[in-house]
Amino acid sequence: MELGTGVILVGILFLAFLLILTLFVLIWYSCLLDNISVGAGPPPYGELTVMYKFGRGPYKDVGVTFTEVTSIAPRNKCFGIYYDDPKQVNIIPD
Repeated sequence: MELGTGVILVGILFLAFLLILTLFVLIWYSCLLDNISVGAGPPPYGELTVMYKFGRGPYKDVGVTFTEVTSIAPRNKCFGIYYDDPKQVNIIPD
């Protein structure tokens, strides 16, 4: 075996090792090895009060609604649920 052939073989083995290591890290990072437990019971956060504010319009204007909600209840958590109506979608020309 020549010296060049040995270096190429070591390089190929090293790249194969890096590929396997990368795949393992990707699987671990994606949580594909975690157990999923599904069950029913009381929510883990205790009592829950839900308030809502209805808004209609383009997504780019939703920041105003979130600003209004956080000004009304600044210490509460805020989330949004978006519904699309495909028949009502407006395409804005460039």
